[in-house]
Amino acid sequence: MSELQDTFGNNIVSAYTQANSPSAYLTDNFDSFTRSQLPELLSSVKPLECVHFTPDGGERRLNIQIVSHQLLHPMVVEPDSTSRPILPYECRLRNITYSAPLYVNLQVEIEWSGKKTTSTINDAYLGRLPIMIYSSLCHVRDPTKRQQYKECEHDPGGYFIISGREKCLVTQTGGLV
Repeated sequence: MSELQDTFGNNIVSAYTQANSPSAYLTDNFDSFTRSQLPELLSSVKPLECVHFTPDGGERRLNIQIVSHQLLHPMVVEPDSTSRPILPYECRLRNITYSAPLYVNLQVEIEWSGKKTTSTINDAYLGRLPIMIYSSLCHVRDPTKRQQYKECEHDPGGYFIISGREKCLVTQTGGLV
């Protein structure tokens, strides 16, 4: 009887995990971060204001503010300065991070001698953001193409590749003492 119960239990668990990815909540939360929380975070950054007092008692003001951003899909910059898309398996082999470049558009205001000029700097490189495996920004999100991209078809995703190593976030619920 216990063998029948074990088989029945394994079938239920198998059917549930096939219908519901065990890491879906992780990738959904990461997607929410990149779509909603990252723009909010960048817009909450206060403008950078610099004031230079001149010897004659005047002043020059420089004000820089982030106005928009663009997070691309994961790419690698090769030693010859070319960039191209990169896949998770290549990051593992080359010991590099599966990450995407983050660009911002900046509004620059300069006030000098009573004159105020405003200009925009487009696509200023801000840095790189690690991309979660099988999130919406991941190149191998589509389960039907994972073997083609040298990924395991049973891999649930929901982790990062940092310096070629798979790293996961361990979440906790409840209060801390």
